[in-house]
Amino acid sequence: MKNLLSKSGVGIALLVAALVAGVLWGSAQTQSGVERAVRHNFVAAGMLSKLQVEGEKMRRYEKEMFIYVADAPRRNGYMKEHDAAYTRMLALLGGMLLPSSPYFNDAERRQILGWKEAAVFYAGEMALLARKAEGSSTLALTPEQRVGLTVQYNDAIRAGKDRFRELLGGTDKLRLAKEESAQQIAADIEATFLKLRTGVLVGGLALAAAVLLALRRGPAASALHIAARRA
Repeated sequence: MKNLLSKSGVGIALLVAALVAGVLWGSAQTQSGVERAVRHNFVAAGMLSKLQVEGEKMRRYEKEMFIYVADAPRRNGYMKEHDAAYTRMLALLGGMLLPSSPYFNDAERRQILGWKEAAVFYAGEMALLARKAEGSSTLALTPEQRVGLTVQYNDAIRAGKDRFRELLGGTDKLRLAKEESAQQIAADIEATFLKLRTGVLVGGLALAAAVLLALRRGPAASALHIAARRA
């Protein structure tokens, strides 16, 4: 009887240990899934950072293009770089706006769509000014006139660049929000799952010990009862 109970006790203990191991494994898998969601925030922040970089490049090429607006080769070179940055920006915006993208929610995609509209407007204004410059005769301009032409073009792009600030400011704000959210979630996950695993482990071990102790006392109590009856 004692051997049978001992074997039963070991079996129960093993079963409890397997249960604890299963809970620990399940919590680890759950943590892994949540961590993937956290990584989505970091991926989104990276995309927003790239978008911001391309936007800042466009503004820099704009300034250079206007400085050399009377110098056709340089003007065309900077406008080409401006268009290349705009093309990369549109590709980034297209990926961010995909309904299947896990990195942004519907509200954020509506905001991103507004940025795209702002970028299209700004790029259109730049294209108009580039065509205007191509159709102007600037070879005989004095240095003072060239400076005046730069000022004129800077004034002409004001509406476009004011609208474009929606994208530059919005990307920076949303990027910071994504990064802060990811970091906070990661910290909360780590603390929560550490407590869960510790609690499950301690509780499981205590349960296994209690079961073994109870089963060991069972045969001993029976033996004492039998001995008392014989006496």
